Amino acid sequence: MADVKREVRVLGQKITGLKAGDNVTLVFKKPKPRVDATIAKKAVQVAEDAMTAARDALRDLNRAKTLAGGGKVAEAKKIFDSARKVIDRVSADVPKAKEWFEGAKSDAESALAEVKDGYNAARDGAEVAVTGLKNVGDGLQKAVGAVGAFIEELAGRE
Repeated sequence: MADVKREVRVLGQKITGLKAGDNVTLVFKKPKPRVDATIAKKAVQVAEDAMTAARDALRDLNRAKTLAGGGKVAEAKKIFDSARKVIDRVSADVPKAKEWFEGAKSDAESALAEVKDGYNAARDGAEVAVTGLKNVGDGLQKAVGAVGAFIEELAGRE
């Protein structure tokens, strides 16, 4: 009786060349660990969506300022109010993105050594997205204050 050692890569793999009475040892190869960056991707997605909305709101703020400067203060106030609502939503998305970043950070801390670099890269990407979103939110709040004051000043002159 022959001792036969065969590597098995997947369940259901067809094994040939065996004879009756052979002692068979099946060796399952350990699969390579993979990086699951889903949590970091969600943080980046929240940040990207919020930044797209922020870009549109900034365009509206600029339009409101232009209209107010042209004497159409009532119309400028309407556009300003809608832009401010969007900017408030963007500011509310910062904690959501930060939550996803914290999950990615936790994944990176507990990752196996073989995939540690991948999880660290995912964490760093999520951190950049969250930091960028926070900076955009802070800048937009200042822009809202400035444009709002400008519109109010022009409304007071009428």
